[in-house]
Amino acid sequence: MTNPLISHPEADDGERTYPSEQLTDDGSLRLTAHNSVVREYATRLFRGPTAQRRFLGVAASLHDFGK
Repeated sequence: MTNPLISHPEADDGERTYPSEQLTDDGSLRLTAHNSVVREYATRLFRGPTAQRRFLGVAASLHDFGK
């Protein structure tokens, strides 16, 4: 399972566009694309290259493994 799937990463995310290789046939985001979106939102909380920002980037990448 190299590209697990996830739907609807964020309820109001309809205006974003994604490359076709990050989407399934029904338009769901692949988990790798979803993690990129989550990492982007999480790292916006911190302005500089801090340890907290790096930690959030890793945490965002890993947060779906428990689902």
